[in-house]
Amino acid sequence: MKSKIKMLMVIGDGMADRAVEEIGWRSPLEVAETPNMDLLARRGVLGFHDPLWPGLRVESEAANLSILGYDPLRNPIKRGLVEALGLEVSLERGDVALRTNFATIRNGKILDRRAGRFNWDPKPLADDLNKIEVQGGEAQFYTSVEHRGVLVLSSEESLSADISDTDPHTTGVPPMKSVPTKKGEAAIRTTKILNEYLENVTTVLSQHPLNQEREKQDLLPANGLITRGAGTLLDIPRFLDMFGVNGAVICGFPMIKGLVRFVGLETPEVEGATGRADTNFDKKAEAAIKALEEFDFVYVHVKAIDSASHDGKVYLKMDLIEKMDSLIGRVLDAWDDLVVCVTADHSTPLGLGDHCGDPVPFLIWFPNIIRDEAVRFSEREAYKGGFQRIRSVDLMNSILCFSGRCQEI
Repeated sequence: MKSKIKMLMVIGDGMADRAVEEIGWRSPLEVAETPNMDLLARRGVLGFHDPLWPGLRVESEAANLSILGYDPLRNPIKRGLVEALGLEVSLERGDVALRTNFATIRNGKILDRRAGRFNWDPKPLADDLNKIEVQGGEAQFYTSVEHRGVLVLSSEESLSADISDTDPHTTGVPPMKSVPTKKGEAAIRTTKILNEYLENVTTVLSQHPLNQEREKQDLLPANGLITRGAGTLLDIPRFLDMFGVNGAVICGFPMIKGLVRFVGLETPEVEGATGRADTNFDKKAEAAIKALEEFDFVYVHVKAIDSASHDGKVYLKMDLIEKMDSLIGRVLDAWDDLVVCVTADHSTPLGLGDHCGDPVPFLIWFPNIIRDEAVRFSEREAYKGGFQRIRSVDLMNSILCFSGRCQEI
């Protein structure tokens, strides 16, 4: 084994789960056929990690940031900011970026927070949304993957990201009004601009011919917009400066691209990487193999597993886990002198359809690791793991140490 070897981390977004009645009270990881992850588990060491603390629910941006070795409490990057950066939106200091969802509203209440997670082009809607004018500032809307989007607020006067979400994170209730979460004129000004914009959005979307046609066809219209994760540009250490290694991220999901670009990691273009269930796993495997030739650290992210969890699609989730396993196998066929870590960023149980604070299983393998008693990769087997239970933020230092790059205080 060389003194310093390459590092591969593969993230199945939302892959961790609980026992599911439909598949015999086992988890999708237990039922899915994952020969490559199971081989790594038998030869490596398992454990659990907590994105922040046991039982605390986190969003994906905080969870992935933590896995990359950044304490989210010290580096409070918000979802809106990284979504905007992922779309390569040019932000100015003082702009406020928010993550948005197209939603379906019926009788003033949210019927579907994702408007059916549609795959049609919402650009005609976006074009009309960008004609809306508001007092005291400007609002610019950008579409992303499926129902997702970004709203950027700007003004000649100061704005603040210290505002509440309008997304209630549930259905059967009205969208919320945004209110300041801290005192100050900037936060008050920002909520006024946002709330005025969203009031106009409801009118524009409800009257849009595209949505009216969908209503006639008994399809879910995208007739509402809900927001969350207001964020602004901030200073954060670069990955290379923190850990002394260069890195690349293989993904198709704009939010993850924005997050990792913000810390200085490269995001090579990958043909067919969509961030959806139709993503091209073969091309992602090829991209990872190629990236390992140039970079010390390669991070492969699979978003669609989380989407399947949110939608309660157990068999789709297992199918995507199996495809991720095949991706891992292809990379291992090309590179055998690696430190490999496989995990999820957080748990998204199918029964909940949302993130939760459950511990997240992980495995680490490298050629001369002292293995534990686990025989396959799953939540149940992770209880046998030699790592026991650690913080997500400590994963990166462990991988660096195993690769011959131990950090010093």
